[in-house]
Amino acid sequence: MNIIKGNEIKSKDKKLLIMLILLTLLFTFWTGKGVVKKIPLLSKIYSSEKYNDIKITEEQLWNRIKGEETLYPSDSASINWESYGTQDSVDTDITPPLIEETVTEKLELPIKILLVGDSLVLEGFGPQFDKMIKNYEGIELHRYGKYSTGLNKIDYFDWYSYTDQLIDTIEPDILIIMIGANDGQGIVSVDGKNISFKDADNWNNSYRERVVRYLQLTNHRDKYIYWVGHPIPRDTNFYEKFERMNLIYKEECAKYPNAIYVDSWTRFSVDGKYSATLIDSQGVERTVKASDGVHLTTHGGNILSELVIESLKENVNLTNEPTGEQTNE
Repeated sequence: MNIIKGNEIKSKDKKLLIMLILLTLLFTFWTGKGVVKKIPLLSKIYSSEKYNDIKITEEQLWNRIKGEETLYPSDSASINWESYGTQDSVDTDITPPLIEETVTEKLELPIKILLVGDSLVLEGFGPQFDKMIKNYEGIELHRYGKYSTGLNKIDYFDWYSYTDQLIDTIEPDILIIMIGANDGQGIVSVDGKNISFKDADNWNNSYRERVVRYLQLTNHRDKYIYWVGHPIPRDTNFYEKFERMNLIYKEECAKYPNAIYVDSWTRFSVDGKYSATLIDSQGVERTVKASDGVHLTTHGGNILSELVIESLKENVNLTNEPTGEQTNE
């Protein structure tokens, strides 16, 4: 990954930081008071591309200061749905045709794997999967994640175009995606309607369209797609969200011969209920979730990684013994 180092803040950055903080505070206050929309000039600035550029620049600056990577595609500020098919062109009730090169035999190493997603790809699961899968000789893993993203707020970050760019560059054999922890909120439909998460039927339909588009975009470009479902969460608020989204992932993956849904819900539950601790394949029992009951600890990341690797073995010849061991460090 491209890492932006931010150990030192240059004088130019300091001035830009002060300016951006002042602008952010000013616009936040005026926006909250409704002033921005009442003043034509400010309203025009607020909705302009230049203001969007300022927001992007601000994020890049903070990432530079924190030494974090920036995964912000240049065209992610606004998504052109026509690039992925209009609403009429997406029929979620019709099983897609078989891709031209349906894989019937196990893949032989070496292979390339692309892992993408939100914070769970950056913490817990992602880093542990990175360590464990690289224990097998002949696997080249590329891992890309971004906090607070998903398939919902694509005006903030467009995973469609970014995944497309990554596939162009990396040419992976397998795509693994774990996303959606931030998606359980109001959504904007393709025709511009705001839909509350509580409006279950309409929200599910709108979110399903996004999942379908992602699969349509990627299924013919990868030999296999693995969609990792959400593990059972602790709190009831996330419980319903993840349950609804997991069902959508599962149902839509079932329509593609090369898409595999990885059910992690069962593995992270005991007798169908949430459990704070679990035993891994080595017989070690530790806490699997962070304090929020959603994000995974290192131990939880190991368990989910084991689950995904076992699923991979159904389609990839991983018969060779791993060269290392998992770690809980």
